[in-house]
Amino acid sequence: MYAFLKKFFNLLLVARAGNLFLLVIAQYLTVYYIFDRSYSFKKLFYDNNLHFLVLASAASVAAGYLINNFYDTEKDSLEEPFRVKIYFLIGHPLVFRMYIFLNVLALFFALWVSLKAVFFFFGYQLCIWVYSHKISRWVFLNNLAATFLTICPFFVLFIKYENFHLSVFVYACFLFLLLLVEDITKDLATQRGDLIFNYRTLPLIYGERLTKCLLSALLFFLVILAFILIKYVQESMMKCYFTASIVIVCFSSILLWRAQSEKKYRIVSHIYDILVILGIFSISLIGWERLHLQKFFK
Repeated sequence: MYAFLKKFFNLLLVARAGNLFLLVIAQYLTVYYIFDRSYSFKKLFYDNNLHFLVLASAASVAAGYLINNFYDTEKDSLEEPFRVKIYFLIGHPLVFRMYIFLNVLALFFALWVSLKAVFFFFGYQLCIWVYSHKISRWVFLNNLAATFLTICPFFVLFIKYENFHLSVFVYACFLFLLLLVEDITKDLATQRGDLIFNYRTLPLIYGERLTKCLLSALLFFLVILAFILIKYVQESMMKCYFTASIVIVCFSSILLWRAQSEKKYRIVSHIYDILVILGIFSISLIGWERLHLQKFFK
């Protein structure tokens, strides 16, 4: 029993359980506060189709992390030695079996919802494999693909709710740019491992200065999107998040241009990580303000 639990928790570490938890929370918050504002907690609790979509997303993403670790073990041995040590304790055969099992499980969950959901997740799983097997070593396209695959699970919610607003699209673009900036900044922090194992990244192919120029351009567009969202979003608490994002982005751009070492690049990358996490939980501010106003006008 102890050996089983040990392997189970090791698998959770390799599959990045923290990221999976954030994905699950983000999907539920998106549905509850954005896609269907008529939702109550009771309705959310009994919505089995939603639960199956979230489980299918989590299983597919967990499988993606496992196969990505399978292909990036050598590089990660320099950048994330603890995770690689756990990976080798589990062993290649078990990781690969779990990868297959999680993908099949995800398709099984999707089948409970609809055939469209099955096709969506099958395509998503195929894209993850292509990314891990080939695209992860292609300059800049790897950053675009990784970012797209990160936000892709949210698109499956459109299958169920068929609810699309321009503000949702702009907010998705904001998170996409933020994740893209974080991913490219991470490449600046992992140049040593990328060089040793022949990964074609922007800093190695075009140099740090041009990479920083590209990041500055992306951050500029990020600020523009934040201003657009501040102007058109109705909830004042969400406006506070986007206003804070502008300040933090401007501050981080200064740190980015001053950074010269991998350690400092990691600090800048972590700043964007925090912004992403705050962006996920800021969705709940929509509901908080609704509740606050209802109490005020009673």
